[in-house]
Amino acid sequence: MHVGEHRKNSACRACKGTRLTKFLDLGLFPAVNNMLTKEALAQSEPHYPLEVYFCQDCALVQLVHIVPPEILFSHYVYLTATSSTMVAHLKEMTKDVHERFLSRGGLAVDIGSNDGTLLKGYPKGVELLGIEPAQNVAKMANEGGVRTVAEFFNESTAKTAAKKFGKADVITATNVFAHIDDWDSVIRGVDAMLKDDGIFVIEAPYLVDFIKGNEFDTVYH
Repeated sequence: MHVGEHRKNSACRACKGTRLTKFLDLGLFPAVNNMLTKEALAQSEPHYPLEVYFCQDCALVQLVHIVPPEILFSHYVYLTATSSTMVAHLKEMTKDVHERFLSRGGLAVDIGSNDGTLLKGYPKGVELLGIEPAQNVAKMANEGGVRTVAEFFNESTAKTAAKKFGKADVITATNVFAHIDDWDSVIRGVDAMLKDDGIFVIEAPYLVDFIKGNEFDTVYH
């Protein structure tokens, strides 16, 4: 085991405040979705500090030790479709979004779209576009019929996608912001890709549920 490449934020990723208080320290952890091959088991695996901080200025709970996203997300092993709970939840979400905002069709974009499970929940008549950084997962999504761009979502990617595919009526991001350090670039990207009357749907873990359920095992890089 060795400590892998990372850096530590000194300011909140949302409000940029510096009054960050650590309230949970889980020690050193490997990247949970990097499964080792048999050959790699005998090698030293990088571990990273896994500490949870509370921002006293805006109340955001966050990790401050940032692992380069290319290490975590360029190749991914978790597939949304393997969780029946998530599949059912996302079907309910897309049903609601469709009824409220996409009943006449339009373009739906999902950030961090994984294998396309969320987008597959929309009925025919809705154009689909996933933006997913994991090359292997994006390839699977495309092969499964969900048009997917294999890139990290940021301002540059969004502008390029908007020119190629048009602006979106709805953009979704489920459990995405907890894994992104540069929120400003993502929000500028959403602004560049979303229609003026479009809808941006964000889903994120809720701290109260986290504490009540003692869900410390849901914290990971």
